[in-house]
Amino acid sequence: MTSLWNKIPRVVYYMDLLEPVVSLGKWFLGKAKDTDSVEKFENELASYLFLDSIKCLSHARICLYYALKSYENQEGDEILMTPINLPDMVNMIRILGLKERFVDIKRSDYSIDLVDAKNKLSEKSKFLFVTHLNGFIPNMNEIEKFASDHNLILIQDTTQNFGAKYNGMPLESFGEHSFFSLCDLKVLHTHMGGALVSNVKERKIKVEELTSNELKSLRFSYLRKFLVEDLIANLILNRIFFNFFVFPVLKLITFYVGSQNIQDLTNGKGVKFGKVVFLKGLFGGGGDVLSEEVPADMLYKYSSLQAEIGLKRLSYLERVEKRRIYFAKLCESKLTIPEKNRFKRSEQEHVFWKFPVYCEDWITLQKYLMDRGIDSARSNLPCLSDLDYLKSSDKTPVAQALVKNSIYIPLHFYLKDDEIEFVIDAVNKYFEGGGE
Repeated sequence: MTSLWNKIPRVVYYMDLLEPVVSLGKWFLGKAKDTDSVEKFENELASYLFLDSIKCLSHARICLYYALKSYENQEGDEILMTPINLPDMVNMIRILGLKERFVDIKRSDYSIDLVDAKNKLSEKSKFLFVTHLNGFIPNMNEIEKFASDHNLILIQDTTQNFGAKYNGMPLESFGEHSFFSLCDLKVLHTHMGGALVSNVKERKIKVEELTSNELKSLRFSYLRKFLVEDLIANLILNRIFFNFFVFPVLKLITFYVGSQNIQDLTNGKGVKFGKVVFLKGLFGGGGDVLSEEVPADMLYKYSSLQAEIGLKRLSYLERVEKRRIYFAKLCESKLTIPEKNRFKRSEQEHVFWKFPVYCEDWITLQKYLMDRGIDSARSNLPCLSDLDYLKSSDKTPVAQALVKNSIYIPLHFYLKDDEIEFVIDAVNKYFEGGGE
């Protein structure tokens, strides 16, 4: 059970507390400017995931940018895309003169609704961009067939499905391009970064050509922000510091200004007290911004500094993944909540990057768990079709409801078995008591 000594944070940070300090030292040794270790990391990462090759870039969104740029596109070509992702993904699309069309997802497992996708097809439809969420594995045969039947180029964001397989095949082996993030809160965290998988030789060559010509060395002024974020996040999520300082502060903020303020902080919007906003831009970049070009600082070469962190992570990643998946399966088997609050998944080997519970009265559930020392949260990814500044006319009501009403239960790999049992018991008791 939880006590004064072991409150449970909402998220886990896959990085050592001193790693940002070590990276600062490596910067002065020139590791951020050389790429000597990058190829080794790319090869070992590809081997770990049973893939032929991987190209590491600065961010996941930059992976999307170069994946799209590797084609001969016409102004106004359309991308059918699932709507739960970073807003900056839309920037990458629009910068290239393309147009996004948001496609709804299924309530059962967050996978793309191909019926809605078919309804939104047009003569300009060229790409199908699917983001897989929560570690749930969709029916890739159906998705690939849909793309083939309608002459669409399939691109996947597998960030939350790292290491997942469909019928024994890596998810990234489907489609022409796939990518995943290597930034904060990801199981393979290298301060920042993204990994691009290109399955078509012609596209792979084009990506190499583009990145060789356009990418520069990593600048310290850009790296510094991520080092600071990582240092602060590690401190905040340190179990002792979280117990005695962060958790009480979270309760106070939630009580006085609402839980949305905590989510705004992690999205880069800061914490608002009255008309004053604090810590804006600390995490996530500082809010909703439309860009006309890719920021120059983002166009950097993945560095040895990052690659060496990645190589270290790979050495124990399998153990971490197995532990988290074990806890998720245990939770799934022991939860006695109503079917309407569960998610129905296929028989695939899901990797459970997150464990959501659907609850329209999520605020009450969150407070109930917090009173028992369990910090929980909704997704920090928005439903993009709902963002007013994007001015989309596409309707995605299921995605909107899932973003609004899904709350994630913390099942971190480092927790003890009795702590996981305590979390499961708390969720069950909430619903047994009439919670919805």
